[in-house]
Amino acid sequence: KNLCHRSSDVWSGVAPGGDSGANALDGFAHAKRSCSGAQLRDLTQANQDNANEPAQVHDLAAADLVTLTIGGNNVGFKNVILSCGTFPLCNVFLASEIAGQLEQLRDELPDALCAVRDQLASGAVGVVVGYPRLFAADQGLCGIPLGFGRFFEFTVAERVWIRQVADELNQILETA
Repeated sequence: KNLCHRSSDVWSGVAPGGDSGANALDGFAHAKRSCSGAQLRDLTQANQDNANEPAQVHDLAAADLVTLTIGGNNVGFKNVILSCGTFPLCNVFLASEIAGQLEQLRDELPDALCAVRDQLASGAVGVVVGYPRLFAADQGLCGIPLGFGRFFEFTVAERVWIRQVADELNQILETA
């Protein structure tokens, strides 16, 4: 069973190729090792949350290109979205916790990226890909339908804060 929720639509599988319409990464051998919910520790250790899932660096030596989007789970992005969509003022209540997790990521990410680099084949390329902005910051209340007449609702302040967290996460990725 695919407990990592891997998809053929991962970024490296659908990277746009410009005007040609082809995948920009066609011709590269890449191993799809993405795993929903994975954290830095799962790069080098068997995934504790997904039985029989080896470390993500497993089999990287066979790839010409490795793309990583990493760190969002370490800073609790899923919990931020769930909390902010459900409880008012999440940005106030979570700010300190998320700031601490961002600092921890800033400290731990360079070693994690070195572990990936050490597993790459000679001549292979590693690319760290950042996170998208999920919301426009300057509009009114934003609701995401959940079905059954229920919505996740995000205030302008919450959306601005979520964008700031994503921007800081991307800055950490860029400078690691």
